[in-house]
Amino acid sequence: MASPLEILISAGLISGFYSIIAVGFMLVLGVAGVENIAHGAYALVGAYTVLTLTQLLGLPAIVAYPVAILVGAGLSVLTFKGLIKRIEGDSIRIFMCTLLLAMCVEQVITLGFTGAVRSIEPLISGNIEVLGIRVSLNLVLAFFLAWSSIGGLAWFVNKTYLGRAIVATSMDRKGAILTGVSTQKVYITTFAIAGGLATLGGTLYGSYTMVYPHMWSFILVISFVVVLFGGIGSIMGTAMGAIIVACAETAMVYLVDPVFKSIIGLVMVIVILLVRPQGLFGREEIS
Repeated sequence: MASPLEILISAGLISGFYSIIAVGFMLVLGVAGVENIAHGAYALVGAYTVLTLTQLLGLPAIVAYPVAILVGAGLSVLTFKGLIKRIEGDSIRIFMCTLLLAMCVEQVITLGFTGAVRSIEPLISGNIEVLGIRVSLNLVLAFFLAWSSIGGLAWFVNKTYLGRAIVATSMDRKGAILTGVSTQKVYITTFAIAGGLATLGGTLYGSYTMVYPHMWSFILVISFVVVLFGGIGSIMGTAMGAIIVACAETAMVYLVDPVFKSIIGLVMVIVILLVRPQGLFGREEIS
């Protein structure tokens, strides 16, 4: 049986994946009020972009990962401008269209790469000991990249003009427009950030585990679980939600049975929605 220290270290490292995957979903939901079901598809496209660039074209991972992030961000913006903007205000149509988009991406990936499970090249190889526990260097690097990105996002939304415009729009769109904020610029920036972060999280997670055409659904479920548990509209809430969910899932894997890993997060969300519908740290604005 794993020691409590081993469980905590594993959960802490995995929480980085969960936080960076979910925070982009939270941004779009909190700022634009859109449930972008295609969120997981950006991570899927990014993972296979890294796979193509490294294994087929022979480019180093240090080049492939930034390119994948740009691809994911671009696809997210295209989703907004080409799809969501055209049916803005119709939440049901947006839900269905983004769901169908994600399914189309999965089918295209399956046609191009088959449905086989594949591995992608990590940013760094090797292992390191953390408090006597042996862990992957790539996992440690992913942890620091993820939480650095979350910290950078928090700084951006609180310290820059565009970031404060995003906060203002999330609080009151009409009021933001009256003060001269370009909401279209805010939405494009928000979708770009969300797509880029989802891609980074998905590719890092893929390098830790494996990639496969339907992995987008796992990314989407994690996003929903973490955001609903932590609270919509709060970066801090999303971060704390990621940590708590990661701890619960890791404990379930080590102490009970890995088959229950995904169930515990869903049960936690049901309970939190019944007891505290706004989530543990739910707020009206991004903070």
